[in-house]
Amino acid sequence: MNVIGTLKLIARVLSCVLVINLITLLLKKPLLPWLHNWLLACPSSTQRCALRWQKWPFVERLVWKFLIYIETNHHL
Repeated sequence: MNVIGTLKLIARVLSCVLVINLITLLLKKPLLPWLHNWLLACPSSTQRCALRWQKWPFVERLVWKFLIYIETNHHL
């Protein structure tokens, strides 16, 4: 690859990262509280509150870490 092709590739990657970052910054404030409530909502069809993501230990650990991040950084 020549230098111009490499620079074009770098510019495309950086522009994609910029767009993703802007979308994340715009949606983070309204989306994270909604996601927090949705992850902790009990299914209405069951009498016992068993959350869907608690079936798998690996997923449960990730979700709890994510919920703690939301609670500590976004003052919920």
